[in-house]
Amino acid sequence: MAMWLLAAGALVAVLPLEPGTRVAMGLALCGAFFGLLAYFWSLVRSLRAEEAQLEWIEDALALKRYPDAAGRLQWLMSSAMCSDQHRLRAMVLLATYLARSGRYDDALIVYNELTGTERVAGPSGAMVKLGRAMAMLQSDHLYDADRAITDLRRLIDRGGAENELQQIDADAPTPGVDVLSVSALRLVELYRDVKTGHAQEAIELFEKNLPLLTAGLGHRVGEAHALVAVAYDRLDRPDDARQRFLDGTALQGIADLLNRYPEVRPLITKYAPTPAPMA
Repeated sequence: MAMWLLAAGALVAVLPLEPGTRVAMGLALCGAFFGLLAYFWSLVRSLRAEEAQLEWIEDALALKRYPDAAGRLQWLMSSAMCSDQHRLRAMVLLATYLARSGRYDDALIVYNELTGTERVAGPSGAMVKLGRAMAMLQSDHLYDADRAITDLRRLIDRGGAENELQQIDADAPTPGVDVLSVSALRLVELYRDVKTGHAQEAIELFEKNLPLLTAGLGHRVGEAHALVAVAYDRLDRPDDARQRFLDGTALQGIADLLNRYPEVRPLITKYAPTPAPMA
């Protein structure tokens, strides 16, 4: 657009026009140029404002201020957004909010929209697909979840990454390997094994991948400890179950674990969780 204005200005300068006409056209072109500058300035301000709102929502979700995050998401997505990337990011945050609120079927609607059209690519796309698979498990769509996990293994474990990750050092992850995606996939697989009653497979997966899970998930590795505690308990190994339950509740709040994984609930009547630190 700016190039067209410059070309028009050059044309006005060389055309044989009356002085008054030349001045009027020059003023019109100046007005159009400054109007264009104002439009772009307004667009930049709107983009920065949307970015700030999305960061605020991410922080609210991280701090478990779910009602605040929901209200801000509703306000932000109720009108057209300046950037398609911001709209996609808002949809991912919406799916995260719905999943953490226990509304897994609603979260699946959003995840299916994001994955069905392949609108999110790269590592972010892998994490969206992982969230979708976890929501399928939590809403008991077990067949669909198993098929989604198989697809994710082809996507994330391609190129022999799994063999490299078996030797991973939690303090020095293997270069070039997306540790976060692979560890998140292992957590989804662990939950699938617990959910479907394959306790021994869950234990073997956990013991084989514990360094990877610790490196990739951070404090969320507490979820893996709590899930494998369920598997140990089902195999009548109370000492192992008690220790893993202590480890899991030391890293994750018991309320969060119960909200995300109902399978953990029977453990609270058998084993004491790690006491919360004094305020």
